[in-house]
Amino acid sequence: MAIDTNPYHYSYFIYGTWKIGKTTFSVNIPHSRIIALEPGHRFVEADPTPLATWEDFKGELRRALKEKKHKILVVDPVDHAFNMCVDHICKERGVSYITDLKFGVGYALVKEEFRRPFWHLIHAGMGLVFLCHEEERTAEVGEMTKTFYRPRLRPMAQEVILPLFDIIGRMYVEMENVGGKMGPQRFLTFCPTDTVVAGDRSGILEAASPIKVEPKDQGWKIIESTFKKEFGTHVDKRVLPEKTGGAASKDGTGGTGAGPGGVPKR
Repeated sequence: MAIDTNPYHYSYFIYGTWKIGKTTFSVNIPHSRIIALEPGHRFVEADPTPLATWEDFKGELRRALKEKKHKILVVDPVDHAFNMCVDHICKERGVSYITDLKFGVGYALVKEEFRRPFWHLIHAGMGLVFLCHEEERTAEVGEMTKTFYRPRLRPMAQEVILPLFDIIGRMYVEMENVGGKMGPQRFLTFCPTDTVVAGDRSGILEAASPIKVEPKDQGWKIIESTFKKEFGTHVDKRVLPEKTGGAASKDGTGGTGAGPGGVPKR
């Protein structure tokens, strides 16, 4: 089977420290729809979506699929959605905690319930972007002190969520000389190392990592150009209206080709 050359057809998991620019990156994806599940979006074109339950959240996914106005759906942050799903299963089963169920049962129920609606979106040809905060941990390895970076997800969430994704990337900042002046520059790496969780089933973005996503509103265009450089212009038969106003609408690892991974190569 030929590789899909359209970056809109992939699922992306992007993580990084607080306020680094993950949401800004996402709202600047043309034809994207943002489901913002936490405050803090006042300075980007996304309004928090007032969703209180997992059923509310699934209703938002169904609406996105039915409207067919968008090419890619962004969930920010994904752990809020996962917690809604766990609460839903607990309420449905009449327990206070998911661990109150028989060993393995709770995990299986959450895994099936959480993944199902997203598989429907993926199979319908809609791309996905999940955003997540970063967990940083320092440990002694032999005679060295290393810093490890991974998505800030509890173990069950990590095992359920990450296998959904084709591409896992870490956003980070490095100081760089730009025009004779030192300043912070944002990068995305999709290359797994011994200290960074990342990965790319397509191999396209991993080979190009790290990718500089500056100016901050040009990140997706840079990803598109990376695909185009590899394959030429992609073909997308879906005709969608031009994006107007904001992108928002009110309306661990496993199976991903990602592995625990050092400091992104430069």
